[in-house]
Order: sequence, then C-alpha cells, then structure tokens
Amino acid sequence: MQKNYTNANGRPTRSKINGEIIDIVLYRTETEGLGFNIRGGYDMPHIPEDSGVFVTKIREDGAAASDGRLSEGDKILKLDDLVSQLG
Repeated sequence: MQKNYTNANGRPTRSKINGEIIDIVLYRTETEGLGFNIRGGYDMPHIPEDSGVFVTKIREDGAAASDGRLSEGDKILKLDDLVSQLG
C-alpha cells in the first residue's frame, strides 16, 4: 500500500508502508544542500533497540524537498557505497 502526501511546500511526497526499499539519488549544488537532517546510529539510537540512521527533518530549501520522495521518519540504509550494518 502507498499513501501520497504533500510536504509543507505543497510538493508531493511518498510514504511507503509495505516495507519497499527505494533508491533516491540527490545532488548537492554550491547553493543548495541535500536538505535533510538525520539522527541515530550506534552511539545514540533515535529509536530504542534500533541503531539505524533516520531522517528527522526535510528542509524546504534542499534537494530532498525538491525531489519529494524522502520523508521524515525514513531509515537510511545506504549512502554512496556505505551500507548500514543493520539495514
């Protein structure tokens, strides 16, 4: 099942609730960052018993908001060629 939402800018976002993993490629420019904050990891888990890294905020002025597919609460499984140990 997939639910469609819009973010604060009215841009569409997509929230997967069936566990599907999607690849999102974002590019940073000199004037626009990737545009999201993360939290978590082994030293300070965001969710108890889960050392994953999670998106905690999508910034309006970044590539993630422009793309519209990354959502707050999403778990980051891979960054470039670095794969989460617990994914």
